Amino acid sequence: TKIKFSPSKKDNDGFPGMTFIIQEKTHEFLKRNGNDLIYQCNITTKQSQKGCRIKLPLPNGELYVFETKTSLNKDDHDDDNLLPIEEGQIATIYQKGMPIKGGPQRG
Repeated sequence: TKIKFSPSKKDNDGFPGMTFIIQEKTHEFLKRNGNDLIYQCNITTKQSQKGCRIKLPLPNGELYVFETKTSLNKDDHDDDNLLPIEEGQIATIYQKGMPIKGGPQRG
């Protein structure tokens, strides 16, 4: 990403134009896909059958706790975060990804 500043023409003492180049640093646990962050977690068969708590590290240092349950009936859960998990399942957690340019939203 490049951030450019035009030269300042104020009082002939202005600053020259500047360009900053920002390089993305890889994260130990998270991979970026646009504004989304990908975290891959492998769980055992026993964990998928009994339910488990998965702690997701977020870029701001916060830990987001994702809980799974064994019931196949979604109506048994008051919270959308408490769902059964199956092999190869992808869970999406909204508003915890990368900040979106120009607004307070997150991917």
